[in-house]
Amino acid sequence: MDRKFLNAGAMLFGGLVMAAGAQAGTVTLNTAGNKAVSTLVLSQKAQDVSKSAGISYSAGGNATTGSTAGTFNLPVTQAVLNAGLFTSPTPISGKSIGSAIIATKGVKQIGLANFSVDYSTHTVTGDFISNGAATSLAMFTFKEQTKLNLSLKGLSLTMNQTLGNLSLTSDANAKFGAALGLSSGMQSSFAGLDFGTITIDISSLARTNKLNIGNRAFTPKDMVPEPSTYALMGLGLAGIGFVARRKARA
Repeated sequence: MDRKFLNAGAMLFGGLVMAAGAQAGTVTLNTAGNKAVSTLVLSQKAQDVSKSAGISYSAGGNATTGSTAGTFNLPVTQAVLNAGLFTSPTPISGKSIGSAIIATKGVKQIGLANFSVDYSTHTVTGDFISNGAATSLAMFTFKEQTKLNLSLKGLSLTMNQTLGNLSLTSDANAKFGAALGLSSGMQSSFAGLDFGTITIDISSLARTNKLNIGNRAFTPKDMVPEPSTYALMGLGLAGIGFVARRKARA
């Protein structure tokens, strides 16, 4: 059996045992090097409304697109649990630092990145990236669709849970609409819309593609240049070519 796998399982299990021995405590798990991923699945309604608004979504940073439309995989970089001797472990928070979802509408583009899940407020916060600047923002509210399921077989520890009823906060909806130039009517269509689910799967097994994805945050510099930037670059190159031709004729 792989030694890294054994070490990861032992560390995770040991943390839970120590907390349980203390009867109650907080266990922070650095899962950047483990097979830990949260899968965002946009609801069909969210996809339809976004399409009618001319909005498309893509993955940025550590995030990748799934095999089906509207599915994105975001590596989990941290999980915090409350563990006790006589109670089942309960989630406190989780993070996906370095991942981003990019929303594009025509020549406008925004990024939603560096997500944190807070179970006390049932909100997903992150960085709202627009016009080269990042602002921390409470983006979505959610409901726990399933309870945290934790299982241990030997030294293999797994945890999974599904969060549902993702809904944009009023602040996020306003910023989302303003940055993408949505009409008031279209913003109303996004208000209260069920965006879909987030399924969280954490394992003590080491990652196979990237042993450690790291915890570097996704920043405005990581954004792919907006279509408008490419358009300006094209105009600039065309202008340079025009001037060069005039000089050659002179």
